[in-house]
Amino acid sequence: MSASRSAPRALPSRIMLAAVMLGAGSAGATDYAVGSGAGCTHATLQAAVTAAQSSSPAADTIRVTTATYNAQEVAINTAQELNIIGGYAACNSAEPTAGSRSILDGSGGNARPVMRIVVPTGGLVRLRNLRLRDGDNGTAGEGGGIYFEGNGRLGLVDTTLSNNIAGYGAGLYARGTGSEASVEFGANVTVLGNTARTSGGGVYVDEVKFTMLEAGSGIYLNEAQGDGGGGYGGGLMMLVDSRDALADIGPGMGSLGAIYNNKAKYGGGVAMVANDDAEIEALLRVHSATATPAGIRNNVASVQGGGLYQLGNGGFFNESYLQAHFWHAELRGNTAPDGAAIYSDGDDAGNSMRFNAESADYVPPPPGVICPAGAFCSGIVDNVAQTSDGTPTAGAVIHLLSGASLYANHAYDNGYLPYRGGMVVEGNRGGTLLFAGTDDFIWLRNALIVDNQASLALVDKEGGGGYFTLQDGTLAGNLVGSGQPVLALAGTDVELRRSILWQPGRTLLQCSGCDKTFESVFASERASLDGGNSTEVVVADPRFVDPGNGDYRLRAASPAVDYGPTIGGDDRDVTALGRDINLPITLGPFNGVRDIGAFERQALQPLVQNSDIEVDTRLWTELVAGSLGRGSFNASGGSGSLSVYKTGVARGQPIAYASQCVHLPGPGRYRLNGWGRTLPDTLYVAPLDSTQLRWELRHAGGEGCNAGAIAASGILPLSNEGWVRPANPAVIDVSASAWTAQSSLLVRLVVIDNSVAPNAAVASGWFDGITLDVEALDDGLFADGFDEN
Repeated sequence: MSASRSAPRALPSRIMLAAVMLGAGSAGATDYAVGSGAGCTHATLQAAVTAAQSSSPAADTIRVTTATYNAQEVAINTAQELNIIGGYAACNSAEPTAGSRSILDGSGGNARPVMRIVVPTGGLVRLRNLRLRDGDNGTAGEGGGIYFEGNGRLGLVDTTLSNNIAGYGAGLYARGTGSEASVEFGANVTVLGNTARTSGGGVYVDEVKFTMLEAGSGIYLNEAQGDGGGGYGGGLMMLVDSRDALADIGPGMGSLGAIYNNKAKYGGGVAMVANDDAEIEALLRVHSATATPAGIRNNVASVQGGGLYQLGNGGFFNESYLQAHFWHAELRGNTAPDGAAIYSDGDDAGNSMRFNAESADYVPPPPGVICPAGAFCSGIVDNVAQTSDGTPTAGAVIHLLSGASLYANHAYDNGYLPYRGGMVVEGNRGGTLLFAGTDDFIWLRNALIVDNQASLALVDKEGGGGYFTLQDGTLAGNLVGSGQPVLALAGTDVELRRSILWQPGRTLLQCSGCDKTFESVFASERASLDGGNSTEVVVADPRFVDPGNGDYRLRAASPAVDYGPTIGGDDRDVTALGRDINLPITLGPFNGVRDIGAFERQALQPLVQNSDIEVDTRLWTELVAGSLGRGSFNASGGSGSLSVYKTGVARGQPIAYASQCVHLPGPGRYRLNGWGRTLPDTLYVAPLDSTQLRWELRHAGGEGCNAGAIAASGILPLSNEGWVRPANPAVIDVSASAWTAQSSLLVRLVVIDNSVAPNAAVASGWFDGITLDVEALDDGLFADGFDEN
């Protein structure tokens, strides 16, 4: 690591964009114009800056014409307000040309930054419509595009820092000398393709408050090479020493996010490093108030911390606290040999990562942050532990050491505050998903942990203290190494509450010297949890909607639906939808209100899944190989239908080509219906093929709906020409005395080939909008007037 560099104590309020870039000038303000021709006051930017600095202390403005200015090494030292605005077609133009940039090129000059800006207390420098490129400040210099220093403020809007080189902070190096020092990126500021020989490929902040909240601004394709040492922060490097520091990061640019495709040894996206043992805090906040989540995406670290790297400093007398907070934000697609998403070494100082953390007595979410209903609020997704050449490693996706902690939807007062949604951990690959050291804390609520791959245990926590808590979570569909447990937790307090752990064929928990607490847990096995000695662990298939395609919501007849009691407060599920939705299934086996797991089912319907065939034929089991497809005909208001086409069939024989197993959520009168069609008689000679729905009711049908005796069955003819939905659906009555948790309906889609030569032995038909409605039987069973049509 380089010599000591530090970070700010105070966290001043955000400088609003209008104030930064369009603040009203005071009396005596002077305008200058750089270029050649009518209205120009100076031929060079440096000359105009020097003139402005020697004028009255008013808010001066320098207009720069659209051109390329070579060998630039502009020096600014001012305590006044100074606006430098490029993009003017001519010196006498009233306004800059939309989208135009004036280029300040450092090539051909000395080993200095393109702009060196010193702003003492009270000063404010604003840059707009500029491109600072090709600065080269050598292998040890600070700032290739911009070097900023002071206790004042620097604001950028519509400006690009590209292809610059320096030892530290190749795009921008910012050093604060007091608590008011700040750098703000407004809209459309891009730090692109810069190279730091040591650390801070894009931006290096040192005792400065840094904000990048506006849409269209981001740090992309930068690199911190670490030649001879360092290599921290390919995109953003935060160094903290004697004062608190803050970096506030917004949504960035669309799907790229805010910090994208940067490279470093440590912290491809972001590195936070404490350089001394002062009692300090550094806070990274990544958040979005738009429909698009903020993101640290597709960054690469060659050693540790693909997305985020933290190195704390647990001094003998004092400790540094490095914290990263994510609201409506994600770490996605990052890679590193270890800590693909996050590597945090607390050095016994207390680093933490907090996702959707919210509490009145802790750090509140920034104003305006939203988590849209129906979507995940934050995520750790598709990160991979691998070398730079793509070779998989045994490293972790998330690596915590020495007092580092991971929290999701955590409240310090243990109350149930109005959470905005939950966290998804999905599609990550590594030796372990999460490795945690001694005294590390893992507290996850409203977390969906699915479809990750680990060559070892999914979660591996060393002994010696700390805890592992999962509340209102779903852990399912993950791959773990042969003979490995899902959770390997030693000497740790383990708490599982209102959660689903569904990993069939795997030992869920290996835990020596652990204190265990269970409450309303659905599990694929219980021997490793409570040994069968608790009523709080239930072994039962949770009946996810479509786990094969990543849908871990609960079907209406899931035993985890309405299982638990109501919990006070307006908390939300993993997609920010309401909890404690009491579905009208009053005679279920557990008769509760709250669903177990990460999702709360919001309504009883649909009972038939993928009834409109919106994407493909998923959730319909193909019974005759090669017969199913997705047709363009549509009847139910969607965009497609399930098509059947099969040659070589027996004429006149009813053949089932697809089926779906539907478990029944309770007793009632069920009505099965749907749309069917064949080709019109303008194409084929009558009689045409015909379509049917066939059904079988069982009360011990098992998870496949095909076990046990058939209690009832029937046929519902649909059509032998154009789209037809019968006026009278099939009616299936299920009494309370007959219904069980294994009651089910097996629905089959049938086509009968009725054609004659030359079209014989070809079955063709289409199905759409297959529904199963339910209403109360007229026997007084549903006192609440349940009617679900």
